[in-house]
Amino acid sequence: MPGPPALPPPPLSFTDIFTILMTFLTVVISAAALIVTAVGVMVGVAAIWGYAAIRKGVLEISQKASREATASFLKGPEITAFIAQEVRQYAASAVDDWKASQEMVASQPAQEQDTIKPEVSETKAKETVGKPYQKKTGRKHDNPQ
Repeated sequence: MPGPPALPPPPLSFTDIFTILMTFLTVVISAAALIVTAVGVMVGVAAIWGYAAIRKGVLEISQKASREATASFLKGPEITAFIAQEVRQYAASAVDDWKASQEMVASQPAQEQDTIKPEVSETKAKETVGKPYQKKTGRKHDNPQ
């Protein structure tokens, strides 16, 4: 059996229409905010990744350029001449120092032989060197009883 006929819905008032539109607008703005947030996070991740990649690339390029520049500089005639001159100056300085020390040694008077008298005669030293000392007896700790 069919029920009573349905009544038509009441007409919408201006406040109802306004409420529906504001609710729709709120949902759209919330969705836009979520999308903007997601895009911001992706841009941040891409920036960090890009920075790391650029940093690594720049580091490799700069190291290669530095090695090449250093190698070309060290093979150049200026540095070779500089190093050769420094070696010559050092060698000349060392020779001058040696000559000065030899002149000082030559200017000293000759020393007497055996200026310090030994306390032990040579024959006694030959007899005692390398031989163990004899233990002294008569002390308590030397004679266990």
